[in-house]
Amino acid sequence: MRFLNRSRELGYFHRLMEVEPNSIVFCVGPRSCGKSTLIRRVVEEKAKEAGFDRRYAVYWFDFRGLCATSTSNPISVFFERGRGRRREGGSRDLPLFRVEGGVFEGFVVDPRVLERLQEGDLNPFRFLLEKLRYNVRRGRVNLVVLDEIQMLQNAYLSRGSPLRQFVEELLNLLVLMTKVEHIAHCWVVSNNALFVEDLFMELHMDRCFNYYLLDHLEKGEALRLLSELGFENRECMMIWDVVGGDLWAWNEVLSGVQVGLPLPTVLSDLQKGALGVLRRKMLSLKVEDPKLYDKVRAILQGFVFVDRAPLEAPFMEWGGVRWLVENDVLFYNPVEGVVSFHSPLTLSAARNLVAPS
Repeated sequence: MRFLNRSRELGYFHRLMEVEPNSIVFCVGPRSCGKSTLIRRVVEEKAKEAGFDRRYAVYWFDFRGLCATSTSNPISVFFERGRGRRREGGSRDLPLFRVEGGVFEGFVVDPRVLERLQEGDLNPFRFLLEKLRYNVRRGRVNLVVLDEIQMLQNAYLSRGSPLRQFVEELLNLLVLMTKVEHIAHCWVVSNNALFVEDLFMELHMDRCFNYYLLDHLEKGEALRLLSELGFENRECMMIWDVVGGDLWAWNEVLSGVQVGLPLPTVLSDLQKGALGVLRRKMLSLKVEDPKLYDKVRAILQGFVFVDRAPLEAPFMEWGGVRWLVENDVLFYNPVEGVVSFHSPLTLSAARNLVAPS
């Protein structure tokens, strides 16, 4: 699907790149609402500007698919062996991926440097910090993106994990390069704001970051864009009633319609799929922790007549809320302090699951 609108959000991040870095920006929002796509689009548009390579240095850590466990080697998580093009100053950087007009760089290091990092002869954070300082001296604007940071959650919560200590030191580095030295922008992308708050509250860094909330498309904008995609008014309302402004679901709808499936069939299949996923999660929880299962089910029952609720709502038991957020059922909106479902599909599935027989 083509990039849809988001002109206001694009403008915000473009302006952010032009001011002095002063805090970490957490871009949070429901699953698949376009957070990573938005940030990538900002950099792609910057990359089309003349002199992009000379003016900007973009470092992108994407934690999707990362199986980070308590036994993971922290260095291997954040650094990769490789040889790239030689840059000014003799360092080598291997591009993570190319875009028209420029290159996104990652911290891919020479094998000899990686060996020193792994053996502890070279401090990884000092290495990263010096790289950023060097760029500033050369007149470049640094941007560090940590995409889907919640993938580190299991490893971080494991007491004694080497990765836990590494993540804590990494966060201290982010604060140092933004709030203290102002040498790099840092944008962190996540759909789990509870994990983000846990990280920074535990380390007493609650004044070192700001949230930027990105949500699914609102109704008026969604209906207009669906019409532009070729759907009739009646079809636009059908899609909105089932999936709302969920762009991932839109992709599924478009794919189904393009291969010749009737729209009602596509929408029905999406609802059945969402119900099946939630049912499997709940059945697994019932086996693993029956008491927590009862708490989670009670929370879902509380959403039978409401779409969102504050954390202080009577039925919002904290342990159950955490499980639902960590398992991509509920989304915690830290800006408003409310909890809602990641998508209308998940809300519909929850209501069907807990409805009286």
